[in-house]
Amino acid sequence: MNKTRIFLGYLGGAILVLSSVAHTLMGWPGIRAELARSAASPDLVQGMQMAWYFGGMAMLVFGAIVIALFRAAQLGRPLPPLVVPAIGAGYLAFGLFELVATGYQPFTAIFIVPGLLLLAASARR
Repeated sequence: MNKTRIFLGYLGGAILVLSSVAHTLMGWPGIRAELARSAASPDLVQGMQMAWYFGGMAMLVFGAIVIALFRAAQLGRPLPPLVVPAIGAGYLAFGLFELVATGYQPFTAIFIVPGLLLLAASARR
């Protein structure tokens, strides 16, 4: 695998890891404050918190998997054919859906960009 594709894979994986930290540590307090203003029940807040933290953990795990796979590729091992493209396609599809659903908010690039990077990095020749 060439150096450009390995770099794109590392970059995509790093964005996933960094965005998981931002999602969990910076995103939840704002959501919690909005829920408090809406007089949401404690059960709803707890359920949302669990789902929010699960999302952050999943993002972290996806990023770690991607980085580990591109490290292995850098060492000469073949990239599994489905893992990175599936993560990339999932991020891209979610990002495009959210782009439309939110009225074309630029924030959705946090899903679209790593999705495109991972698809480019894992594309077959």
